[in-house]
Amino acid sequence: MNYGNPQNFSSALRDAAKGAKEPIVAISADAAARHQDVINVMEAARLAGLNHISCTTQRREATGHKAQGTRRKKCARGSRTNGKSWAAGR
Repeated sequence: MNYGNPQNFSSALRDAAKGAKEPIVAISADAAARHQDVINVMEAARLAGLNHISCTTQRREATGHKAQGTRRKKCARGSRTNGKSWAAGR
C-alpha cells in the first residue's frame, strides 16, 4: 500500500494505534529498502505522536543467508530527517 507521504501514513498509524496504551512502531527493513522510505516511516510515527519506535535487524551469515531470529534495537533519538532534526516523543 502506498500512502504517498508521511502525513498520509501518520493518519493510518494514528488510527491503528487507537486504544493502545503504549503502541510501538516496529520498523523492519532489509538491504533492498530505500533509506528514505525508512526515514518517512519514522517521520510518520513522529507526526502521529507515536514515540516508541523499534528497528529490527537480522544477522547475515558468511554465506549471505539470513540467520535465524531477529534482534530489536531502539532507533536513535535526535536523528536527522530531510535536514530536519527530530526527537521521538519530544
